[in-house]
Amino acid sequence: MGYKLSDLAIDTIKNLQSESEKEVKLQSKQDIEELNLALTFTLMMAGFNKEQQEEVKALKDKISKVLEELKTHIDDIDFIDLNARLG
Repeated sequence: MGYKLSDLAIDTIKNLQSESEKEVKLQSKQDIEELNLALTFTLMMAGFNKEQQEEVKALKDKISKVLEELKTHIDDIDFIDLNARLG
């Protein structure tokens, strides 16, 4: 039995998925590494916002937590649960 990602991680992935034109199916460690790159890019882009509104700060904090969770558990993620929760 693998690691079940937190609700925060699922919600963040769903938000990223909703901005994409194609549906994301995560099935391997490589898919998680690609997701990490997308989240890192989003985090970097949020960092360019000079005003640092509360929304942007909250987004950066959320993405940072999800990145840490994904890096910590990349080898034992339960992909069946993950994809079922993503819909």
